[in-house]
Amino acid sequence: MRRLAALAWPALVCLSCSGDEGSLQQARLSVAASDATGRHGALGCVSLPLLQGSRSYQRFVVDDLITLSLNAEPGQVDVIFQAEGRSLAKALSIPRGALLHGYAEEVPLVVNTDEHYTIQLSSECEP
Repeated sequence: MRRLAALAWPALVCLSCSGDEGSLQQARLSVAASDATGRHGALGCVSLPLLQGSRSYQRFVVDDLITLSLNAEPGQVDVIFQAEGRSLAKALSIPRGALLHGYAEEVPLVVNTDEHYTIQLSSECEP
């Protein structure tokens, strides 16, 4: 019995070791908005949770018109673009790997004929 415990101990210690391959990197999504007049503003930065089964939810509102809903889980973040309950663009699912390797995308939104916005999504969050 002691021999089995002696053999199992190094295996258990090694499970708690974390090399570069085993360490978890924090994935983040930066959200900003601009309108047709050139106004621009950062809305926030969403961090994907690290623990499996965890979720976080954030909502950003732009000019009391556009609602961005972000549902983050360890493997991805889903982004929904709405105005007054209607979809403004196709929902996005951005995988963790894309965020860790330099993701950037612009999503044009048309609320009505004279209100145009662009949402900037990026893995480059400001500290």
